[in-house]
Parts: sequence; structure tokens; C-alpha cells
Amino acid sequence: MSLSEVFMKMNKELKKDLAQKGIGDIIINRIPFTSPRLNYETYGGIPRGRISMFAGKESSGKTTTALDVVKNAQITFKNEWQNEIDELTFKINQYEEILKDKSYSKSKKEEAKKNSPELKERLSYLQKRGPLQIVYFDAEGTIDADWARKLGVDVDNMWLVRLHTQTAEQFLDQVMRVVRDTDDVGLIVIDSIAVLVPQIIHGESFEQKAMGGNAKVVTDFCNEVCPVLGEKDIACIIINQARDDFSNPYADFKIPCGNGLKLASSLILTFQKGKLLDAAGVEQKQSYETPQGNLVWVRIQKTKIFKPDRRVGFYTLNYDYGVDVVADLIPMAVDLGIINKAGAWFKIVDENNPEGFMTFDDGEVIKFQGQLALMSFLRETPEAYQFVEQKVMAKITGQDESILQVDASKDAEAIADLQAESSARVPETIVVPAEIPMDA
Repeated sequence: MSLSEVFMKMNKELKKDLAQKGIGDIIINRIPFTSPRLNYETYGGIPRGRISMFAGKESSGKTTTALDVVKNAQITFKNEWQNEIDELTFKINQYEEILKDKSYSKSKKEEAKKNSPELKERLSYLQKRGPLQIVYFDAEGTIDADWARKLGVDVDNMWLVRLHTQTAEQFLDQVMRVVRDTDDVGLIVIDSIAVLVPQIIHGESFEQKAMGGNAKVVTDFCNEVCPVLGEKDIACIIINQARDDFSNPYADFKIPCGNGLKLASSLILTFQKGKLLDAAGVEQKQSYETPQGNLVWVRIQKTKIFKPDRRVGFYTLNYDYGVDVVADLIPMAVDLGIINKAGAWFKIVDENNPEGFMTFDDGEVIKFQGQLALMSFLRETPEAYQFVEQKVMAKITGQDESILQVDASKDAEAIADLQAESSARVPETIVVPAEIPMDA
């Protein structure tokens, strides 16, 4: 029996095409971030069908970033659902027209008669199911509905599961049941995995000691959940609390819950709180008394979904309305050549304009002295904002082949300023060691 015959028999027995000749193109669907800077850094957002881990110390931006993904997931799932509804409706109407019109050939009518019931069944199922759902497993019990609303989350259209007296095994069993037994979940968030207490020490005296903590429980969970996530294309965010690593003088922190979770994660992002910002978005010292926001530094600790050539970045967080997408858009647009910067002056590049830049109706080039003036213009002029955003997103997603590399010197300067202002240590963008220690 040949190898191809063995694999054909195997696929037939399992009723799945698990074996194929050639690797083929693996398409990884993504859920984007709001910040264009993070989308650039991650080549479009977090992967669906896999585990993404958000790790960092307290107040570093882990939960905020996860809620930002939840918001975008709700938008993405709703758009996907509506697009499929519209496409199915169009095809069904087309087939019905073919069946009624005598001018169509017999083969066309047979095709319409054969495919129409299946499309109607799928349409009925989608209308009943609705868009894919988000389930947020709040193990810490600290999710803030008001803050989630500011970030744009539709809190009334997501599911929340809280940890009460369950052990780690019981809590993760609940997660596994949601993933395995449902067909309408698109994203799950576990916040956070490090607070779960395994059965072996649950309810015991503090004198009771057990080696490994919840590492084995989490490893077993990852081994079981990963294949189901991939099969159902469910995105999973696991938030993890970084711990001080007193045993390693060269590491800022270590990531708990064992190596199994790190190995199972296709994307690991580590977070650090950056400089404080005032109401105008201007960076201030750490001693500033009335901050209105801060920078959130994000480092790619591990990736299995894109090449690791974009290692560190940041996004701007405003305490009143969440991610300041305009503040993040301008540096990206400058780096990618969409906005021209000459000294303190800014001009929006427009190749379709004879002047080469965006102009007023009278032909005068629109220019701004200082970034704050440009930010105000983009916030008050939706057409200009959409023009810049669409060009940035085209380069980020690779639809524009002239994509340029972000100037790393700007990040290096910001990192140096951050390190001078606080004790936080953010890795350099350029220097990437051959092997990155996962506990670093």
C-alpha cells in the first residue's frame, strides 16, 4: 500500500483531511488592535484559533489591551456575520430567479435546485445564532464596566464568568466546556491565569506546600484546548501576572504558570507602563500629579505567526476615552511617509494632488506647526483622518507594496527617556539576541 493510499484511508476513517501533500498556504485570521502602532508591530493583531498571552506587572496595561481586543472582536464578528448574511441572501435570490426564469439552461436550474436548500439552511442558522460571542473569564473579579465602556466595549453583549470558590481545575473545566460544547464563541479571555489555585492546595493550611503550583494544571489545559481552538478558529487571550525574579539578576521579571503555557502560546506580549501624559498629550515626568494618560510599552516576547522583526512598540492610553488612535497614527504616518515632517512643520502627503500634499479648496497646501495642531485637525476633520488612516492600514496590512520600516531611532530615543525617568527597563528595538529567555 502506498503512502498516499494510507493517508487517504486515514482521512476517510477520521472524516477529516488531516493529511495532505504539501504544506500549502496557512491563513491566520486576526482580531486587530485599535492602535495602528500595535497593528504594525503584530502584523495586524492577535491570531484567531490560537492562544495569545498578555504578561506584565501591575498597571502595565494588560487588561486594558485585552478589553480593546474585545471591542474590536465585537465589531469584527458583527461585520463578518452581516457580510455572510448579505452574501447568502444574494445567492438565494439569484437561485430563485434562475428557477423562475425559463431562459436559463437545465444545468443552471439543477445547480440552483441542488444548492438553494443548503444555503437557506445556513442562512436560517446564522439568523438564529447571531454574531460570534465573547466570553470573559474574570478570575480576579476586577473587571470595571465603566472603563470597558470608555474603551468602546459593548458590555451588554458579552458573557462574563467570575471565579468564586472554584479550584483551578474546576475553573478551567468551565473554560474548556465553553470552547468544546458551543458553536458561537469567537473569543475567550482569561484574566488572569496566575490567581487560580489548584485542588492540591485549595483549602489547605498555608503550611501545606506543593511543588509546581498550578503549572501542571495549566499545561494540561493548554494541551487539551489548543486543538479545539484551532478547529473552531476561536481566539484565546490569557492574561498573566509577571513576578519579580530574585534568582536572576539579569531579568526584570519571570512569567509564572510553567513552560507549558509559554510553549502553547503562539504570541506572547509583555507590557510596561511608560511616561505619563497631560491633557494635551504631552509627555510628563513620573512625578506629574494630574496625568490624563500614559504610554503603554509592548514587547513581542514570542511569535509563531509572523517574522520577529518588530520587537517593541507602544500605544497611547487616555484615561477619558481609552486608546488615543490619533496620537498613535501620526508617528506611524510620519515613519511610513504618509505625513511629511520638516522641523516642526507637518504636511499630509497626497500623490493625487499636483502639489504633492493635501490642500485647501483654494489650492493652498495644508500645513501645521507642531504635532498638537495636526492632532486637533485630524480629530476635527473626519475626512482627513480617514484618508491618513486608510493609507497607514494599507501599508500595515501589506496592501501597499511600498511599505517602509519604522525608524527605530525614534523608539530608541523614547526608550532612553523612559529609562531616565523611571526604573522601568524596556529592551532596545535593534538588538535582538539569538535566543530570548522566556523569563526575561
